[in-house]
Amino acid sequence: FAQFVQSQPSLVEFATPGSNENRFYTFNTIGLYGQDDWRATSRLTVNLGLRYEFLTVPNEINGRQSRVLNPYTDPFTVGPIMANHTLHDFSPRVGLAYDLFGNGKTALRAGFGMYYDVGNFGSSLQQDAIGTPPFSGLTDIYYANPTTVQLPLTTAILNTNSSGITPQFIDYNVKSPYMLQYNASVEQQLPWNMGLSVAFVGNHGVHLFTITDSNPVLPTSTGPCGNPGSLCVNGVVPFWDTGSPKYVNVNPNMPSTIFLTTGAESQYRALQVLLNKRVSSGLELAASYTRSQTMDDTQGQANVSDCNIAAGLQGVYPENLRAADWGPACFNIPNNWVITALYHFPKISSDRGFLSKAVNGWWMSSIVAIQSGQPFSVVTALNRSNSGVLQGQNDRVNLNTAAFLAANPCTSQPGQTPAGINPCAYTPQVYDAKTVITGNINQWFNPAMFSIAPATLSPTSEQGGAACPCTISQLGSSGRNILTGPPTRNWDFSMVKDTKLGFLGESGMLQFRAEVFNILNHTNFAEPSSIAFTGAPTHLTPFSESVKKGTGQITAQQGLPRQIQLALKILF
Repeated sequence: FAQFVQSQPSLVEFATPGSNENRFYTFNTIGLYGQDDWRATSRLTVNLGLRYEFLTVPNEINGRQSRVLNPYTDPFTVGPIMANHTLHDFSPRVGLAYDLFGNGKTALRAGFGMYYDVGNFGSSLQQDAIGTPPFSGLTDIYYANPTTVQLPLTTAILNTNSSGITPQFIDYNVKSPYMLQYNASVEQQLPWNMGLSVAFVGNHGVHLFTITDSNPVLPTSTGPCGNPGSLCVNGVVPFWDTGSPKYVNVNPNMPSTIFLTTGAESQYRALQVLLNKRVSSGLELAASYTRSQTMDDTQGQANVSDCNIAAGLQGVYPENLRAADWGPACFNIPNNWVITALYHFPKISSDRGFLSKAVNGWWMSSIVAIQSGQPFSVVTALNRSNSGVLQGQNDRVNLNTAAFLAANPCTSQPGQTPAGINPCAYTPQVYDAKTVITGNINQWFNPAMFSIAPATLSPTSEQGGAACPCTISQLGSSGRNILTGPPTRNWDFSMVKDTKLGFLGESGMLQFRAEVFNILNHTNFAEPSSIAFTGAPTHLTPFSESVKKGTGQITAQQGLPRQIQLALKILF
């Protein structure tokens, strides 16, 4: 913060002089669809459908379009930004409904559908326009010692410290995102105007848009995991070091690149239970419970947009998103209860007009919602792995296993002068999924169950042009979004009075509403600070750096405190 208020940046990013980010794309989408509902028997109905949809290749009417045909080998060339992979986008749908006993009280339903998202590019076209040479580009300036640099930037600083253009483009071979949706349910009619539904619902997202680094520095070591280019999910992970003379990107024609591609997946599975009571005796009631799991391997079309909480990440290992980044989605809510009720008070007969209007027409409603917290990752403040992915983002930390602690015993204890090959600045603990969440807002999770990924010194290589010795680091072994933030609880309540106004016609009415949101004034806490360590390259051993101050602390709340709203409405 001190550097910020003194205009002492560590990184400045700006549009390269002469950039033109104006783009005017035209393309068409065409869709054909056929459907038939077939009553196979008196108890079985089958729904069949087929959709075919495709688009024409987006064309920039002024010719300001370029691409990289193969990001591992080719330079930029001028031409259409993507190939057309939509010509085979056929989407079948099938559904059925079966009256199990033939009495109209028990129904079995199932369905499956394939749904393409054709021509919906989100912000990709805008992102592509920001950094596609020769028409536009981003320049990133890094400073080894921010305190020596003052804004405004001078021409000398730009010429001396500029690291060049950071390309940003859409994958030329981008695919059509699609979703496979499926469900099966049983519905049972119950007495007292009630019905029960139990359903299994799922969907699988394929070729989803995400952002990666298409020209990363590939690791040269996968430790005991075996084949080069593979990644250990549980255990040792790749080192980022390609030896002398310095780190080298895969494609020598370009630097590290921001790459909008359809390389992500998602998976949703849920058990949904719904008890519903239709209006009778003035009462309408619905209670639902969803037990679900939503998994993906990052999402979004902007840097660090994976989770809208502290230290969101985006594809720490672009060569294998599924291996390194598959985990709970940012919106994964395992448990969700919702109970709604509406009750009309009985009408009291009265011969007196005023008394009748005063005591009749009252009703109340209530919504109770209880759900699990949002997931988050535990990370370092710096790009400790030296991966350079997306210009150097946060890295996830190590998970302390019993074997890891046994292999790295402390040679000095916290509070002592660091000594030996593995000094400990804190007392590490074995990770325990049952106790890692403390429930204390001052430290929501136990950071002692994590550590920084080990690093070694390399006397033979250069790191980004800096003289050695340099650190050779690796990715942390903890998974993406493995911890969960605080749950949320909320109860909204309203009391309403409807009074007929005959002079406004048959539907004329004066309505008084008293609504209380979060009636219990329950505080719902936001996610904690998840940056556990700085990850400085000067700390080589896993426990040599102290836990960052404020780790796990919750400093904000989500939602609002109790709010009371009074209203009068005239309906006619």
